[in-house]
Amino acid sequence: MQTTNLNTISRIKNNLRLHVRIVTSASDIIRTMKDESLNLVEYQVMESFEGITVVKSEQTLGVLGAAVACVTYDMFGDRIIYVDSFFEALSPDAQEFVLWHEVGHTKDAELVPAHLLVGQVRRRVSLLRGEVSREEAFADDYAASKMGSDRAVYALNELLLFSSSLKVLGTDAEVKLRIDRIQAGRRI
Repeated sequence: MQTTNLNTISRIKNNLRLHVRIVTSASDIIRTMKDESLNLVEYQVMESFEGITVVKSEQTLGVLGAAVACVTYDMFGDRIIYVDSFFEALSPDAQEFVLWHEVGHTKDAELVPAHLLVGQVRRRVSLLRGEVSREEAFADDYAASKMGSDRAVYALNELLLFSSSLKVLGTDAEVKLRIDRIQAGRRI
């Protein structure tokens, strides 16, 4: 019995060696998934923004509890911005704001990549207090610094139009608070 288990384990290990590839970045993982025809998740590599791979994937955003866009890290520490079809429906200015906003999350020294859920909880608690969460405020400030406050407010107003159908994005109240904050010149 022991020999059979060892033979089975050995065979599994050999099969795994044939299928395992060394990957060094998120782009390599995505290419590997495509090359191996691992169609577990529908995705489309769009382009790179500020050195971050941008991937369209409706399923991934759903799993992460996000809408429009979300930034996360792969197991190698590479950043990936996931977007969905709502993102594609936005104007170029709004898309640029969303991308800068997501990059802003990666520049936030207080945001730990492994704690996406914590950020979502903080966001909801802040909203209950009638405030913008520190993480969202930081990311908004970063985007506004890159593209200007007027364009950032324009983009958030466009997102406000979408927010009624995007329950995950946040309520209209949250987006309005974010707009008011930028217009008032309040910064972190």
